Amino acid sequence: MHNVKKLSASAREIAAEKSRARAENYNALSREALKCRKDSKFDAASLDATQAVLSLNSDFATLWGFRREVLRALHPDSGDATKDAASRRAACENEFKLTQECLTANPKSYPVWFHRTWVVEWGRTDWQWKMELKLTA
Repeated sequence: MHNVKKLSASAREIAAEKSRARAENYNALSREALKCRKDSKFDAASLDATQAVLSLNSDFATLWGFRREVLRALHPDSGDATKDAASRRAACENEFKLTQECLTANPKSYPVWFHRTWVVEWGRTDWQWKMELKLTA
């Protein structure tokens, strides 16, 4: 290609090895997160596993859906909207932080925007609207 510096054979091998290592790491993290989903593990470890993968690939819609399932299981509806909103605030703040990081890397990722919208509705986050308007303006 034009204006692309030609790499030596050893430099190409080093780059290929780094790429293989990154791919193996991503595959291992993905397998772990999908195993949690398959085993229906709705706990904090599942959230950690999905976060590790989504930080690398924010377009993995299946894992965003699994995160929603885990959040619903960890913070079920009690019938009292005020109590639900209070108990979900910390979880919502974590989700907003994760989605913000993902949107910084990939601002046009539909699964991230969908998940963020879901968190706003699920968490009854009236306190977050000002930030949401800044983010989309």
